[in-house]
Amino acid sequence: MNYWIIRGRPTENKFDEMLIPNRDGNWRTARPPKEWHNGDRLFFWASSPIKAIIGFGELGKFAKEKNKEGDIRFEVRYLTNVFGNPVRIEELRKHSLTHQASFLKIGPTQTVMPLTQQQGEALYHLVISKNPGHSIWKDIPPESIFRELISQEQNSLAKKVFNPRNLKDARKRVMASIVRRQGQPQFRQELIQAYNSQCAITGYNAVDALEAAHIIQYLGPNTNHVTNGLLLRADIHVLFDLHLIAVNSSNMTVIISPSLENTSYSVLNRSSLLLPNNKHLRPNKKALDKHRKEAGL
Repeated sequence: MNYWIIRGRPTENKFDEMLIPNRDGNWRTARPPKEWHNGDRLFFWASSPIKAIIGFGELGKFAKEKNKEGDIRFEVRYLTNVFGNPVRIEELRKHSLTHQASFLKIGPTQTVMPLTQQQGEALYHLVISKNPGHSIWKDIPPESIFRELISQEQNSLAKKVFNPRNLKDARKRVMASIVRRQGQPQFRQELIQAYNSQCAITGYNAVDALEAAHIIQYLGPNTNHVTNGLLLRADIHVLFDLHLIAVNSSNMTVIISPSLENTSYSVLNRSSLLLPNNKHLRPNKKALDKHRKEAGL
């Protein structure tokens, strides 16, 4: 799933008349991106003098060749009306993720501009924080939940929840934290290949957001085995490490903590784990059972 900025000029585009949910529209660009796909997510940007994100949309079909005017025509589906509270350029430039987005730097002639996945999700949260009625992309990890999970992890470490007399346990948790942040390229690459570049729990396939999660936490190189790992989206990795998600090894389905039942993660409960085609690369059931026991699920 890709995210794009579609820029229009308020002097030429009557946005209030154009942006009507589920209405289709036609646009054109002289510089079509190479990596766009039908169904990609769009943010509509009103250029000067408004300079703000004003709506959501979805990319439709697009021509393969340029027309006589040298443009590529493409279809969009508008998903919202013009936002009551647009996200203006001043807010975007202050945000730690969106301030480096390419559309804030590219000249006024370009129509379609890319966003990274992080920028797209951050921009979405910025919009719905001001326009909660437009929360339409339910699969994007809730920002509030992610912040809460990180806070829980930090508080647990600060309170030294593990027994300080157990140096092996202490070392295990410290090393797990280091590995989780730095990553281990070979272990991760092996999991990416085994799981066909998809999150084992959500099916999410944006590789940059996928991490190598240890089932039994890192205790040295010997634990970097594919069968002791799961390829997980970053937020799912956090939930797994915090023992808020586990796996029922008898039928390879997902179990979530009761604390997640009233969140958007509830849809994952009892869903089937995506498994490698190669049976020898599938997760070790004893390791999954140990993790589930530790989680109390």
